[in-house]
Amino acid sequence: MKFVAFVVFSVTLAVIASVSAYPAKGGSNSQINKKKNTPPPKCIEICTTNYEPVCAHDENVKSDITFGNECVMRKYNCENAKTFRIKKDGECGGTAPVRLA
Repeated sequence: MKFVAFVVFSVTLAVIASVSAYPAKGGSNSQINKKKNTPPPKCIEICTTNYEPVCAHDENVKSDITFGNECVMRKYNCENAKTFRIKKDGECGGTAPVRLA
């Protein structure tokens, strides 16, 4: 009796393991491979933490933004499809938001 229970348990376990490893209907393992094979994002830029603020303006945005440095501004533009340009060196002042990284 123990042997029959062991065989039934083993077969059940094997079926569960094979079904869980099978791709879902309409899915494929290629989705996993796509993530591994995709090129890195275009916006990879490592900025220093040096605080050399720049006040930047984008014609499509209402307020200016103070960026921690020019590199942070470039990275922000790339990641957010913006076109901020340096208006002046230093902080914008007032209630302008500050972006450090």
